[in-house]
Amino acid sequence: VASQIIGEVKSMGEKLTGREELDAVKEKKIASLLENAPQIFTEYHDDLKYHEKSVNTIRNYLDYNIKFAEFVSGGTIKEDFYLYAKPDHIRSFVLKVKGESSRCGRWAAIHSFYAFLVREGYIDVNPADRTKTPKRRIEHAITYLNPEEINEVFESVYRNSSAGYYLRDNAILCLFLTTGLRCSALSQINLEDVNLSDQTVSVIEKGGKVRTV
Repeated sequence: VASQIIGEVKSMGEKLTGREELDAVKEKKIASLLENAPQIFTEYHDDLKYHEKSVNTIRNYLDYNIKFAEFVSGGTIKEDFYLYAKPDHIRSFVLKVKGESSRCGRWAAIHSFYAFLVREGYIDVNPADRTKTPKRRIEHAITYLNPEEINEVFESVYRNSSAGYYLRDNAILCLFLTTGLRCSALSQINLEDVNLSDQTVSVIEKGGKVRTV
């Protein structure tokens, strides 16, 4: 699978769009992760693709679970490492990182992998079911820029943009302020996503969801 992914990326050549280039980089990282990992991770990778998970999710889930396999195995990953994973392993592994989002991400990845193992008949019980999802504190209220602050940002763009890039930078800032797009979504916009006649832009949000703004 690793060599197949690399081959597909290379075959795209100059035909890649900006969005595809980002995905191609992630696919190479996935190929690198799978190269020396046990076969079970290739099967898990295929299952994630079948369920149309985003490239970013696949990469993160594989990365977390391979690290967890090393943690359970005490170093070099055993082929049947998943048979020895206990709820205490999961709790300890999740708590090794700081930050609620990072802990939730690790837990979700492990739960997904062991749910896959249960579906495929490798194990009978998902050990993550005997652990609790890491708690998230109530998020702080969203703060907004006032008109004066917005003007200051535009003036900063005018003063600091490189020669020939002011219009581009100004357009980027306008999109941010009027749509609330994530940086990752805005950076993946291609020319064909822009409809000047309708004055709309198609963007890919978190999770691969397409939205028109």
